[in-house]
Amino acid sequence: MNALRPSLFSSLAAAFSCVLLTAAPAISQEPVQITLKTLTAQMKFELSEIVVSPGSKVNLSFENPDDMPHNVVFCEPGTDVVQLVAKMLEKPEEAMKNNFLPEDPKVWLKSRLLNPHEKQTLEFTAPTKPGNYPYVCSFPGHAATMQGILRVLGEGPKIQELKFALYLGAWKQLPDFSALTPHRTGDVPDNLIQLNFDDYKNQYGLVFTGKLQIPADAEYTFYAASDDGCRIFLGDDRILNDDGIHPASIKESKKKLKKGTYPVRVEYFQAAGQAELYVGW
Repeated sequence: MNALRPSLFSSLAAAFSCVLLTAAPAISQEPVQITLKTLTAQMKFELSEIVVSPGSKVNLSFENPDDMPHNVVFCEPGTDVVQLVAKMLEKPEEAMKNNFLPEDPKVWLKSRLLNPHEKQTLEFTAPTKPGNYPYVCSFPGHAATMQGILRVLGEGPKIQELKFALYLGAWKQLPDFSALTPHRTGDVPDNLIQLNFDDYKNQYGLVFTGKLQIPADAEYTFYAASDDGCRIFLGDDRILNDDGIHPASIKESKKKLKKGTYPVRVEYFQAAGQAELYVGW
């Protein structure tokens, strides 16, 4: 099929706890690029949540635009990060000698202590075990508010009967695709949502349709990050809306669902520049 060619972008795969999950780290060897900044005079990280696939390669740019020093320390799931830092500070001279970076078996990744307006790139491989890995700034007095979660979401059932429709156009908002004629349509190989186009890198829209199996009656959290706009529908219900021209940042929405099979539709448009699409639950 010449509709989708394996080349430039790869965005979504199926997952467990995250049925639609970014496929870039799972399929390609290109590292996931993530920027984590401190917020000036707020004692917080800009991102309180980061989502990656198990075993994915990650380039994390840690930037400190604040006027005080900060670090970032990644820990094993279930770690009480405030207690971890408090234990380190029981030996203040040793803690100062180590630049307030805890030496603890629960810590698996840490930056150096960045001075104001410094930055550091951390290159690492995400844990292979799915789970929630907390991160914290361990500089004295910061741990209570400077926290976040690295969510490692594992692979699971794929979307079924996935198809795509490609539309050409220049938009600032998602159009009414039902009123437009697609440029081309087709089945999606392996039921993995992808942005694999050799011929279109800007000014296009995509509608992916398929079936999603909801395993049990429960409240589910849906996630999306896109550059540019996207929407997620289950049946006729709009689950999440992140429309407009913007860089990718994770949005979320909760929905109570009954067990069963649901039609799923993901709408996306690319204006210019970076093209990204992530959807998960």
